[in-house]
Amino acid sequence: MIVFQYLAKINFHRLYKKSDLKNTVCILAILPVLFTACTGKKTTVQDAKQVALDMSGESFSLPPRRINDILSILAQPGYFDDSIVKRHKVLADKSPPATESPTKLAAFYLQRGQAAFQLFRLNQATEDLQTALKHAEKAIFYNEDVILQNLGFTELEAGNFTSGIQFLERSTSAKGFNNRDNFRRGLTYIHLMKAYTQSGDLEMVEKIQNKSRIYFRQVGHNDGGLPGPKIHRAYMRAFTLEAKGRLAKAEMLRRFVIDAMSIYKNGYPSEYIASRIYLVQNLIRQNRLIEAELEIRRTIMESIGLSHKDSAVTGKLIGQLGEILQKQGRLQDAEDLIKAGIHIIEAAGISADSYMMASTRILLANVLTDRKNYLKAMQAYD
Repeated sequence: MIVFQYLAKINFHRLYKKSDLKNTVCILAILPVLFTACTGKKTTVQDAKQVALDMSGESFSLPPRRINDILSILAQPGYFDDSIVKRHKVLADKSPPATESPTKLAAFYLQRGQAAFQLFRLNQATEDLQTALKHAEKAIFYNEDVILQNLGFTELEAGNFTSGIQFLERSTSAKGFNNRDNFRRGLTYIHLMKAYTQSGDLEMVEKIQNKSRIYFRQVGHNDGGLPGPKIHRAYMRAFTLEAKGRLAKAEMLRRFVIDAMSIYKNGYPSEYIASRIYLVQNLIRQNRLIEAELEIRRTIMESIGLSHKDSAVTGKLIGQLGEILQKQGRLQDAEDLIKAGIHIIEAAGISADSYMMASTRILLANVLTDRKNYLKAMQAYD
């Protein structure tokens, strides 16, 4: 209720002030440096129990203290709504239809690629969606915007920013984009803004913000009674608040998004997982490490339940858990976890020069530097 009261007070039509744009992006660009050098008030076990667990009604127990206990997560089945997982697996495992119709084949590979992406099968999703695009280009009447959107989401998730941005930009100018699912339209703007911000392109960030403001004016505060626009506004507002260091207020919005995403969890389980990852990152930056560890362990279990232990996203999460242990001073455990995460990402077929792999290797290099193993740290940075 507190979160909804807070949201009600936000003037989302003034979500971004043009005068704040360059400052916001510049702050985002230096955040990784600043936050590795800064420390804040550490969360006690009692604080973590009160804030993180009382909200969900779960009983409290400390995270495991031994690395073997932590790595045992990967031997567990994980948990996610079985009906959601089965629904997407049925679609992702379908065989192609016996037809030569470009229209039917485009529709089939689009649907299968979308389902594969929701299960974080990034390689399959990329192959299916590229195949869908080839067939769509041969079809007489077929709007390509949805295929391009999904290709953009998939490429960005794998850390391929250049191609991801190109696909999403093409989707916004493709015929039919403005008549599509409003929730997916909003996600397109969110992912584009985040990608351009991370790449430091100030001009394009401003253009995407202008397009998103038009979208918000068109759909209002609700989309047929659904909270999609509120979720999108909360996402963007949280990014801005975090860039300005207002982490506690951003945390409220992150928690609101997780709660509101339950309505879309059936169709967009990958976005639900993403919303939990953003909360973890927020807690890390607040130096509330016990809460962050509890949250990311839950997210890892959900990722395993949704996509299996061998998915690249699970590997990325294992690496981020290692980052939390590093900040707790548990350097050997952190190194072992991050190495395990890198191994999973490699085995999943993610490119060595992707952002996902590069950022996880940087986490390893940071730990090795803390352990004064400078030679291996330099090798990890390379």
